[in-house]
Amino acid sequence: MATQTASSYLTKAETEAAYLRLAGVSGGQTVHGGTAESDKLIVYGNSHAGSEPFEFGRETLTCKNVKVNNVLEAAKIHGTAGGAIGEMVVKLLEVTEDLIAPNLLADGGLALSPANVAEVTETKNNWELPSKHVWYRLKANASHEVTGIYFPGGPEPGQIIILTNMGTVAGRNLVFKNQNAGSEAEYRFKNSTEADITLEINHTVAYMFDLNVERWRDVFLR
Repeated sequence: MATQTASSYLTKAETEAAYLRLAGVSGGQTVHGGTAESDKLIVYGNSHAGSEPFEFGRETLTCKNVKVNNVLEAAKIHGTAGGAIGEMVVKLLEVTEDLIAPNLLADGGLALSPANVAEVTETKNNWELPSKHVWYRLKANASHEVTGIYFPGGPEPGQIIILTNMGTVAGRNLVFKNQNAGSEAEYRFKNSTEADITLEINHTVAYMFDLNVERWRDVFLR
């Protein structure tokens, strides 16, 4: 039987270099899928037989049969501002856990999962909408005003929200007030018309958060 000597044990530094620490390491960690240019790093979200992998290549990312030729593109699709691969991996793993964000389709398109919001029965100031969605289906019991929209932690720069009035009774509108002091400054609307926008039933408006002015700007209305 072979005798294990002290020299055969890994030092702390060697252990940290050889193994990925799931609890994290100060300063970050680097993971390599292989040594050859064609090698890939393959990550599964779970051990289920139907689980789809993420395959990280030298310049490509493949996920659920969707291939992106630029890893920074992939990061931006899922809202990651930085181009670091480590940041992208973390973000993508978060997205696989809860795919409420826009879902990539095999043909490169996007599919939006709607959030059905409780009926509006009063003026909404600093209106908190369910997070992680893009498309919101709204309705009201009468015509009501909305002075601002809030998300925990504040709106993200460039965040887009699509709002549809799903009401069936004429006159039950949602009026998005322009620069109204009913909401905190960073949650208010800066409408392109410099006037209120009235969202009638069966109509949709989209807003984008502009960090430079800290306001929601309308990008289309129909």
